[in-house]
Formats: sequence, structure tokens, C-alpha cells
Amino acid sequence: DERRHRPQIPKPETFNQEYLTSKLVYQGDRLLDAVGGPVMMGWETPLMRAHAEELLPAPGLRVLNVGFGLGIIDSFLQERKPALHVIVEAHPDVLAEMERRGWMAHPRVVVLRGRWQDVDLSEYQFDGIFFDTY
Repeated sequence: DERRHRPQIPKPETFNQEYLTSKLVYQGDRLLDAVGGPVMMGWETPLMRAHAEELLPAPGLRVLNVGFGLGIIDSFLQERKPALHVIVEAHPDVLAEMERRGWMAHPRVVVLRGRWQDVDLSEYQFDGIFFDTY
């Protein structure tokens, strides 16, 4: 039977739930998953700078970032002085790191806890949206 030989691909909800309950570890300029796989790496910095410049070509714009990771793009976005900077983050380990680094108290930053599919963004308008494909 052909169906027996097809690889079983987990449903996105299953993978997402497994990821959100797994342990993430910050090691210097790396964010690693539970088995040591890369979630985000410091070598992405030049790319993140270029994304920030493209997303916010001028001060005073509004931006959404889905997923904080190492916060590389968020730091570059803040350098560009947005009027509003919304970050959606669902992973508890990343949220704890954001808290430790002071992102929750930043005056021009709104952190929404949860998956982008679940948070209410209806009260916001954005000039740019960033979503890393990890």
C-alpha cells in the first residue's frame, strides 16, 4: 500500500506545541533548541541590520516583529526610532530572556505573549512586518 511508505509529517500545531514546551538555551551569540540545534545565530547580524534598514527607512514608523530570538533585529529597529515596535513572542524561555534584558519595560516596545496566530493585533497598524522563517 502506497500510504505506508509516505513519510509522516507532523501537523503544524503538533510541531509548534512541541517547540513551545521544549527548552531553549542562550549561549553567547547563539540560541539553541533542546538538542543543540540552532534557532538563531549571531552570524545573522548583518542580514538583520539590512532587514531593519529596509523595514524602517525613516524614524517614526510602526513595526511588528514576530519572534524575538536573540533580539538582533529588534535592537536595530530601535536604533531607527520607531513610533511603535510590537514584538510577538510565544516561547517562555525567550520571554524570560526578554524580561531579563529589559525589553518588557522599553518605552516604545509592546511585547505580546503568544503565537502570532493567537494574539490580537487588531488595535495596531504597521508600516512594516518582520517574520523570521525559523
